[in-house]
Amino acid sequence: MGLAVGSMITAVPMYNSEMSPAEVRPTMVGTFQLSVTFGIMLLAWRLPLALQAIPSILLALSTFFIPYSPRWLLKHGRDQEAFQVLSYVRNLPIEDEVVRLEFLEIRADSVFEHETAAEKYPNAVGRAFAPQFADLFKPRAMFRRTAITCLMMWFRQMSGIDAIVVYAPTQSLGLGDTSISLLASGVVGISTFVAKFPGIIYIDELSRRPLLSLGGFGISASLLTMGVLTATHAHKWAARQASAAAWTYVLCFGAIWGPCSWVVIAEIMPMSARAVSTALGASTNWMTNLCVSHFVPPILERIGWGTYIFLLGFMLMDVALEAIDRVSKSSDATHDAERMCVILERLQAEYAEGKGDKGESV
Repeated sequence: MGLAVGSMITAVPMYNSEMSPAEVRPTMVGTFQLSVTFGIMLLAWRLPLALQAIPSILLALSTFFIPYSPRWLLKHGRDQEAFQVLSYVRNLPIEDEVVRLEFLEIRADSVFEHETAAEKYPNAVGRAFAPQFADLFKPRAMFRRTAITCLMMWFRQMSGIDAIVVYAPTQSLGLGDTSISLLASGVVGISTFVAKFPGIIYIDELSRRPLLSLGGFGISASLLTMGVLTATHAHKWAARQASAAAWTYVLCFGAIWGPCSWVVIAEIMPMSARAVSTALGASTNWMTNLCVSHFVPPILERIGWGTYIFLLGFMLMDVALEAIDRVSKSSDATHDAERMCVILERLQAEYAEGKGDKGESV
């Protein structure tokens, strides 16, 4: 099951991104996280595993009917098929100008990746992952970006989101009554799901840094409230207030830190290194998740309320992001943008002359 979930978490966001128009891409990618939290919400109500298997079976069957993404087809030289798939998923005729322009943009991305890899790794054609991964750490500027990527995902998990969702309502807030504890756990799942809606709707309309700062403040205040109430009061009313703070926590995380962190780690990298760096960020996220899942239960048993202060410390240590080219003192992003413009102009000229029409391979 772990291998299956890991494959899905890697493949589905990438497929959604490749199949989505640029103007709604962040929202479409965010729907994956929305679906994950919907599953977490159902899990909180202890539905039978057999019932949870139904959407898994539907997903497995549906994969036989979904098309390959245009980007993947272009990468493998199947240009005509990519053009047809793009026309199909946009529900527009193949001669439509919108389809043609989007096809040229996707093709420019494919050519950019191919030419950049050939220029940087002439002796590693077809097996350039290892040198690309090494380049994330070699130049100082790229190392800073890589450090921000890893720290972003590390702090994201060390804020304790999974510990709060899984353990807090039932083990550490002192609600006493088992039914109330389970109800609190269910409400946490609902809060996580509901919070995703404003995140995926407004993520492109507001600046990333103020959003992350606002979310960090809300998470920190919630952790502090939970720690203080559980440490100083043993009454049931305090436990209920602490549960409300846990719900506020998951609302702040789900609306802001959940979707924003994934967007930031992709945006801070130049296009030539984005795929490898995003994979590294995802790996950091899940490795940290594994550590948190193992050490939080014994810490909750030993120090109880101190666990929230412990997690609060990591939240307060989080880094503030600025304009990444100024932080990293690098012109990589500018250079990549200039190269992309040149490639796009060249492909448009070829298309106008009939050389880059719908079937010619890159």
